[in-house]
Amino acid sequence: MKNSERISLTKRRLREAFLTLRKRKSLEQIRVTDLCRMAETNRTTFYHYYEDVYSLNDAVENQILSDCMDQFTYRGTIYSDPKTFLLEFRKSLYSRFEELKIVGHDREDELYSKIVSQLVKLARLNDDDVDEEFLLNFIIGGLLHLMKLNRKTKHYSEEVVCDQMLKLLQHSLKLREESQSKSNLSF
Repeated sequence: MKNSERISLTKRRLREAFLTLRKRKSLEQIRVTDLCRMAETNRTTFYHYYEDVYSLNDAVENQILSDCMDQFTYRGTIYSDPKTFLLEFRKSLYSRFEELKIVGHDREDELYSKIVSQLVKLARLNDDDVDEEFLLNFIIGGLLHLMKLNRKTKHYSEEVVCDQMLKLLQHSLKLREESQSKSNLSF
């Protein structure tokens, strides 16, 4: 086995063991010794790749989010095709929802911030436009909050939530366009 394959196998075992432990325990309760025993590796190897279980959790979160964002092919379409952007955005998150729920358990705020940040990067057209950045943070943060809220309460069907989110998104984008039109008229 090549060295790179061995590294990949070790990291995959650590990740799988971590997710298994994380289903049952809070992050603070996971011990490196237990993790290494389950992954059939030693502590020295673990510490070669990760500083502690928190850095492993960050690495796992980041990989899951990266995989979600990689499958999200509708970058920059929030303005031109908001419905597709919204539906695909939901689909990409839900494709790895169970894993996100595991690593995000008792760390919802941190994970939420990471998701919003990743999606804003995907949606932005102009990296220098502060107004756009604030608007997208507002829109995407709000959409994620609505998704989370409805997932807990199950008060509305997914279709109703999607339709309402789309209306809010379109209204926000319309307000942005009007604001830009007014600012273009001023001297």
